[in-house]
Amino acid sequence: MYMDSINCKNSMSKILFYTTGDLATKHLTGGIKRFMELVRYGFSTNRDVVLSSRTNTSKLQELGVKKHIKIVEARGDYLDKFLFPELALLRANYHTIKRIKKLGFDNIVVFDVPPAIGLILMGLSNVNLMIRRDLIGYESAIISHTNLKYYTKVVVQWLCEMICLIRSKRIVVQCYYDRDKLILRHPILSKLICRKIVIQINNVNPSWVYKSELAFLPKNVFRVCFIGNFSDIRKGHDLLLGAAKQLLDEGHNMEFVVIGDGEELDQYKSKYQSEKICFMGRLTTVNEELAKSSILVVPSRADSCPNTVLEALYNGIPVIGSKAGGIPEILNNDALFELTAENIANRLRDLYLDKSKLCALLENERRRCKELEFNWAEKIFEIIENVY
Repeated sequence: MYMDSINCKNSMSKILFYTTGDLATKHLTGGIKRFMELVRYGFSTNRDVVLSSRTNTSKLQELGVKKHIKIVEARGDYLDKFLFPELALLRANYHTIKRIKKLGFDNIVVFDVPPAIGLILMGLSNVNLMIRRDLIGYESAIISHTNLKYYTKVVVQWLCEMICLIRSKRIVVQCYYDRDKLILRHPILSKLICRKIVIQINNVNPSWVYKSELAFLPKNVFRVCFIGNFSDIRKGHDLLLGAAKQLLDEGHNMEFVVIGDGEELDQYKSKYQSEKICFMGRLTTVNEELAKSSILVVPSRADSCPNTVLEALYNGIPVIGSKAGGIPEILNNDALFELTAENIANRLRDLYLDKSKLCALLENERRRCKELEFNWAEKIFEIIENVY
């Protein structure tokens, strides 16, 4: 349904899910999956929900979308070269956002600051800002602080974040780590942030995750799995591969399965050539490969609430992770390590040589998994509709 035919003049609460992205992309991130989980839940429960995105009309029916407002890409012309990406998108969609404003939605749900800032600068109220990524923290983890481009980008992000925190109706984060980071960056807004913020951790059982029978089959080899992007070092693939080389050089009967792609993938494939290290590239679904593994390693330098950790827990695959970000809020202390290649190698060697420790880790994580089984979309709608 096109925007001109959307009638918002009824008594039911009207909710707009707004994104400047394409939800039909082949590269589905955890954030896109979570966003669509909410949209589908809204439509399936017969709420008055509208989606606004760059998704082609032909793909909307496949996604279960009933009402849609089309957003376009930035123009990419001469003027856009002098604008930050957020302002270029605002310029391209100025008239669309003005018309959205006239429709008078009771709640507008936006994932992260970049798409939210355009709406807020246009004076839209009732914005529920769901911060899914600590963008400034991520930049700090991967870019040299002597880089002028880094400082410029972070200052702009900080200003946009501050405006969004002030003007948003509600702030929803995944973990206490994200809340504390916001307060640390904006101490003058600490009382306002605490008044607006809601912390809702992710669940282990979203609709796209399923339990694979492969997870319950015996493993003949200690198979270590890593899932992450190779566009930068935030996910810690460099540390995991350093640990892998050390353990294989020691002669341990291990295999390392590395899932993910990105600009740096080829250089790591060249550097770590071994029949015991398998680079899988990007996979449409990671469930099967994850289920065949003995353990998942999450060596992130910065992360909030990684979906890969939750997917492993749901499939009964032991997980160890770094003490960075929100990972300690998901995993128990016995599953955490300090972030160095040496520590990763030591932890894996310990679990490989002493199966009783691996079994104890798995048992603890099974209990944690049960705590994280719930209807996440329903919880978020309760927050949005202020029923909590």
